Amino acid sequence: MRLESEILIGYIVVTSVILLLFYWVFSLKKEINIRKSTEKKLVDEELNLHNIHKYALIGHWEMQTDGTTLWSDSMYQLFGLSPNVKPGPESFSTITSAADYSVFKASLDNSLATGKEHFIQCKIQRPIDNQERWIDCRGKVVLDDNGNPYKITGFIQDITEQKLSTDLLRESEDKYRAMFETALIGMALNDKDGNLLEVNQAFLDIIGYTDDEAHELTYWDLTPHRYKIEEDIQLKSLKEKGYYGPYEKEYIHKDGHLVPVLLNGVRVIGSDNKPYTWSSVHDITARKQIEVREKSRAHILELIMSEEQLSVI
Repeated sequence: MRLESEILIGYIVVTSVILLLFYWVFSLKKEINIRKSTEKKLVDEELNLHNIHKYALIGHWEMQTDGTTLWSDSMYQLFGLSPNVKPGPESFSTITSAADYSVFKASLDNSLATGKEHFIQCKIQRPIDNQERWIDCRGKVVLDDNGNPYKITGFIQDITEQKLSTDLLRESEDKYRAMFETALIGMALNDKDGNLLEVNQAFLDIIGYTDDEAHELTYWDLTPHRYKIEEDIQLKSLKEKGYYGPYEKEYIHKDGHLVPVLLNGVRVIGSDNKPYTWSSVHDITARKQIEVREKSRAHILELIMSEEQLSVI
């Protein structure tokens, strides 16, 4: 019996060891697979990040307080420099103006001294093709265990197309603003409730209000009540066709007298996806005065003709 017990115990021990060995091998294999999968994901993510930086024209850099600097491959491509060039502010100084480099260096020094973000936008000239490009350079200070700055790390992005687009947009806006302000006819922008949002000087001359005063008004404040039905017709045309007019009405001048005007307008959709109305406003006072004189002259002629006929009779 004792021998059988010892054999049974030995069997159990051996079986347990074998099971533990299988479990250990299984767990090790599982851990290896997980590690391989994780490493593959990290490699894929790093490759994706590299491609993103490459196609988005973004380069990574870092500079330690002792001047030691690292540039990613994309940095050399952005700068149009040979990979053999030593990375660092000195190399950067060769592709930008002295004025921009001075601002760049001052921003770096200030970041290290204060911990504030490094930021500068400037123009560079790439030696590889002599192209002038605009870059956006940003960096954040990294502190050591004692809370002292020991390096700045950041990114540089080529923003040439964005800069050119912004400059063109600004130039276009400046031209539009100049045309808007100097136009000989009144121009006004209002929202769906009639609030005046933008008006030019010619429009202000028609209604007699200042620019600040006009922005407190709606077109209903300027319109006599008797035009309500005609206004509804024009608003229906604006909603269904996208435009209204030509339409003659009168505005109430600030001093109370009525100003005859000719209106045309179009509906536009703003960047907030809301509808707005641009209107052109012509002061037709002179034309109306001529029409009144012509009618008066015609009436006088009719009276003269009538008197001559009576004389003949």
